[in-house]
Amino acid sequence: MSVDPVTLEVIRSRMDEVVHNMEWLLFHSGYSPILRESYDGSACVLDAEGHVVVAAGMPMHGYPYHYHAQAIIKKAMLGSYMMMIGGHSPVRVHRDQ
Repeated sequence: MSVDPVTLEVIRSRMDEVVHNMEWLLFHSGYSPILRESYDGSACVLDAEGHVVVAAGMPMHGYPYHYHAQAIIKKAMLGSYMMMIGGHSPVRVHRDQ
């Protein structure tokens, strides 16, 4: 699949804004003074295999995201379905979606 440079930059910019908003919400909704005062946290978006697509925050936090996601994916796999935890109850999502 080929994407022109302008479209690619628009997508990259929007993804960057998404993770920065996630990080801002983490800092402003956290009860811990470590989050609120020192901003010692980060946020990222992962693909279906657990690879980091885009991240914000301290670079050293980005390294373990892949390994954490791999462990969660391995535990959550149920045949061709993956258990996605969201809101109040787990939702079964077909792996191809």
